[in-house]
Amino acid sequence: MRWNGLFDDLEAHWVDLGWQETVAEAAELTRAEWMALSLADRLRGARGRQVRLHLAWGEAVDGVVHTVGQGWVGVHVDGSGSAIVALDCVAAVEADLTRAALTPELAAAGWGTVLRGIARTRQPVAVTG
Repeated sequence: MRWNGLFDDLEAHWVDLGWQETVAEAAELTRAEWMALSLADRLRGARGRQVRLHLAWGEAVDGVVHTVGQGWVGVHVDGSGSAIVALDCVAAVEADLTRAALTPELAAAGWGTVLRGIARTRQPVAVTG
């Protein structure tokens, strides 16, 4: 009878160790997947949400993400229209970036596409930085 209790205890301990190993492996795989995501992928997941983009030269752009393309993000800025920010100029982001979208809506749309669209609609432009 005592041996049965000992074996049951050892078996429970063995199962617990296996579960802990599985949890640790899952956490490691999750971290690896998140590290593989680009800033553009994370910003695509934040579409429709408020962000603050801190730029390399110290300015910040506050607004709602509306489009993410190849190397740029379009943000609706309260009161002043929209801003198009080069992702290379983003030093930090304040936002909830817990979701990501791997399917690029305009992944092939580079700066040429953006600038042609602005010219076609004759929107006023201010260049900073």
